[in-house]
Amino acid sequence: MMHDTGCTMKRKRLGFTLLELIMVVVIVIIAGIIVGPRLVNFLTAWDLEAEAKKLRARIMDARQLAITKQKTYRLEFDLDSESYDVEYDPGDGSYILVETVSLKNSVDLYSTEFTNNKVDFDYIGAPSQAGNIVLIDTRGDTSTVSIASATGRVKIQ
Repeated sequence: MMHDTGCTMKRKRLGFTLLELIMVVVIVIIAGIIVGPRLVNFLTAWDLEAEAKKLRARIMDARQLAITKQKTYRLEFDLDSESYDVEYDPGDGSYILVETVSLKNSVDLYSTEFTNNKVDFDYIGAPSQAGNIVLIDTRGDTSTVSIASATGRVKIQ
């Protein structure tokens, strides 16, 4: 006859039950559904801000190079290819390409206020004209990079 000694043996668990695994998968899917769209919107807004800052930096670089090298530097915007060129005039009126900058796929070059979509900086860093460059993202949000006429100051609005 067996006697109950009051001691129960505990079984050692070696893994997770199927129910526990299913619950974790369901929680991860629900979190993804809730967070996913917000993350996409955040990344799109981040791309727009990053492209505006990159454009401002390129404009300021072109202005500084014009002063330093005593040459005319130009930014030429191509609205169709969503890119812009940085060029300089070696002194004979022909422009030499320094670099072409393409925007990220989520950001478009929407418009410029410059004649022929070009702005030049002369040897003292003065822009040929004041104006704005408008960038737009896939959500329809815009960022405007402005160049002041007298000072050549560049700011993002």
